[in-house]
Amino acid sequence: MTAQMQESNYNELMIKDIISKLRIIGVDGETMQYILKSVGMEDQMLSQLMMSVDLGSVEYQFEERKELERMNS
Repeated sequence: MTAQMQESNYNELMIKDIISKLRIIGVDGETMQYILKSVGMEDQMLSQLMMSVDLGSVEYQFEERKELERMNS
């Protein structure tokens, strides 16, 4: 549970409802990125994920990104 969810039962219910709706529509990665960017949270999410996921995953993604840039240049 996040700090915002702990602030009130209303927040928790709203957040759970949003998650439920995202599951119902089967939100994909590109759409989720659009949502995050639309609410101004894209950089924040990147930072949180970089600090919380396995370092091997971060390295893999970074290498994949570098390979794409090499292919496109």
